[in-house]
Amino acid sequence: MRASQPQQLPDMFVEALNAGDVDAVVSLYEPDGVVAPYPNQLVAGHAAIRSMVSGFLALKPRFSLQDSEVVQTGDLALVRSRMTVKTSDLTGQTIEIAIRPTLIVRWHPDGGWLVAIDRPLTAA
Repeated sequence: MRASQPQQLPDMFVEALNAGDVDAVVSLYEPDGVVAPYPNQLVAGHAAIRSMVSGFLALKPRFSLQDSEVVQTGDLALVRSRMTVKTSDLTGQTIEIAIRPTLIVRWHPDGGWLVAIDRPLTAA
């Protein structure tokens, strides 16, 4: 799954995450892409990203996209979004978290935009 425009990526993430499709999520990243879920933590490469996403999707979160913005120059773009995530806490109660994911994406001549750097849990 590849985005032909960087603006498509937030919707593609929401669709793949809500479907529980780990492979579709991983396909949005460059092979050596990195996710920085927390300060001082990097998850690098498809295998590590797949493991992280699989664990997270086991919680069956539901994502809603409020809006996004893109700043692009040439083959690079910064994509910022506002989303909410509904999931369950350890007691089984539903919680809703507002997040502002930030992506740095790069155009690949073989056909689309892929995520190079992902900061998914930037607080709202």
